[in-house]
Amino acid sequence: MSNHEELGESHEQYNAACLRYARCSRAGEIIDLGGLCIANSRHPWAMLNAAVLTAPVSS
Repeated sequence: MSNHEELGESHEQYNAACLRYARCSRAGEIIDLGGLCIANSRHPWAMLNAAVLTAPVSS
């Protein structure tokens, strides 16, 4: 597996974990802005609230 593939897989796993945590949180919400996904679990730890790209950036 190349470094690029490993980076992509790592990104996908982190994104899936953040989305799942936000879904399972009582006041959590997921906002899809077309290329940007915000997983807000409303948790005080910043790493449990994420804004992640869902598509490659062209520029």
